[in-house]
Amino acid sequence: VRVIQSDSTSRGLRSDLDAFHAGDSISVLMDRDQLWSEFGFLERVRSGITDVHFKVIEVVPYAKWKQMMESTHLANGEREVALLQNFIDTCLYADEFELRGDILWRTIEEGSGLRLPRGEDLRVHYIGTLLNGKMVDDRSATENGLLYSIGMQGQLIPGLEEVIGLMTVGERVEVILPSSKAFGQRGSVGGIVPPWSPVRFEVWVRPIDAD
Repeated sequence: VRVIQSDSTSRGLRSDLDAFHAGDSISVLMDRDQLWSEFGFLERVRSGITDVHFKVIEVVPYAKWKQMMESTHLANGEREVALLQNFIDTCLYADEFELRGDILWRTIEEGSGLRLPRGEDLRVHYIGTLLNGKMVDDRSATENGLLYSIGMQGQLIPGLEEVIGLMTVGERVEVILPSSKAFGQRGSVGGIVPPWSPVRFEVWVRPIDAD
C-alpha cells in the first residue's frame, strides 16, 4: 500500500491517474472549482482548498473502461427514451407537442410573433418539474422572476436559454428538455434531478419595463 499526496489545484486529478495503483491511499488538494468539475456529485465547497481522500480499489485498463462507459451511456440513453415515451403515452394533450430540434414544444399562449431581441432585459418565469411531477424549481411568482438578458450565457441551463431565444413576445410555452440540454449525465447539485433525466418546464417572460 502506498500513500500519495498530490496538489491538483493547477492541473486536475485526472493528470495524476497514471501514477495510481490498486491499494493506494491518496490525499489530493483541490480548489473548489476543480472539486466540482472532477466530482460533480459532491457538494460544492464555498471557498478555499479542500483535502480530498481516496482509496484506489481497482485500476481498469483504458480499453475496458471505454467499453464500460459506452455500455453505461447506452443503458442510460435507453432509460431516458423510455421516460419520454411514457410521458407521451400518458399525457392527455401529447398531440399538441411538436419537436423543435430535440426539444418537445407546446405553445400554451400565442405571442405577437415578434422575436425577443438579443440583449433585451427580461424577467423570466418558469416552473420546472421532472416528468413524474416532482418539483425541480419554481420561479412563477412575480417577485421570484429571474432577471435575464437574451444571449447571456451561464445564467440558465442550455435548454432554457435556447427556448427563450425562440420565444416571441407574450408567448407562454411548455417544453420537455432532454438531459443533454438540462442537467446532463451528472444530474443537479443535491440530487433533485437524477442523471440522464429529461425535465419539463413551463416558461413565460416579460420585459423589465413591464414591472
